[in-house]
Amino acid sequence: MLLFSNQSFANIYGIDCSNKKGTTKWVYSFKRKAIVLYEQDSKKTKVKFEIKKETPSFLEAKGTLNDFKTTVTFDIGKKEVTVLQSAIQGKNYFMQCSEPKVLKQE
Repeated sequence: MLLFSNQSFANIYGIDCSNKKGTTKWVYSFKRKAIVLYEQDSKKTKVKFEIKKETPSFLEAKGTLNDFKTTVTFDIGKKEVTVLQSAIQGKNYFMQCSEPKVLKQE
């Protein structure tokens, strides 16, 4: 389990995630209340999700991906990202991730 001091909540973190079907890269900041998908299957993108719930070891964010309402969760302890879309046509996927790396200290 990772524990963060109040100072670390201001930092920007990066994670690389993958499963058998693909890869994603994300950045997140508790201070900015956002997690951003910036690369999917080696293609640049920029999709921002607003963090709605957070603890030192978990975050839940909501936004829109491919025109579908989407919930993204990141369990920092398990190093797992889950992407769930509300529509029947939407995709749901689970990915194992790298240890979060500090990209920028604020």
